[in-house]
Amino acid sequence: MVLTTADKADIIDLYEERLKRYGVNVLTVGWKNAKQQRLRFKHLTNIKGFEDKSLLDVGCGFGDLYNYLRKQGLDVKYTGYDLSPKLIEIAKRKNSHLNFEVKDILSEEFGKFDYIVTSGTLNKKVSDNLSYATRMIETMFKHCRKGIAFNMFTTLVDFKEDYLYYYSPDSMLKACRQMSRKVMMKHNYPLHDFTFQVYR
Repeated sequence: MVLTTADKADIIDLYEERLKRYGVNVLTVGWKNAKQQRLRFKHLTNIKGFEDKSLLDVGCGFGDLYNYLRKQGLDVKYTGYDLSPKLIEIAKRKNSHLNFEVKDILSEEFGKFDYIVTSGTLNKKVSDNLSYATRMIETMFKHCRKGIAFNMFTTLVDFKEDYLYYYSPDSMLKACRQMSRKVMMKHNYPLHDFTFQVYR
């Protein structure tokens, strides 16, 4: 499933309305605080041999993942894609030497990267979240040379926001195992989500 025109417009509107409200802030990209954002980045990117590899960040927002990696002493060949033109404009201003593009990977062509990651982009409710998430993950894996990583909100919570979608870890593990035998799931950190890494 590709995103419907209405779904895509809703996603862009959500982030750009937050941008008006919060400015260049982690609240705009949907996280409670910078500490939680860093913890998610840590679990997405604790990959051996990450140094000097090409990395695509899908739903990159302001490019915060790149700045996190640099602070960890990791130098990667970073590219960021996002649906929001306004967020991409800010990302380009913050790191003008990097490649940022407005791009929907489900409907537009793009090349291959060593690693492809996405953080938080699958959580907003759309017309068919399971089909959308599965297609996103499959597309990421098709375009990676080494592996992908992504996170999702888990169904194993005691409170849910109406505009967000929560995924069954067991169902997503099954979907990932259809792509590769080399799958790692992390569900043991103190946030309401889980992280998958899937390798070739």
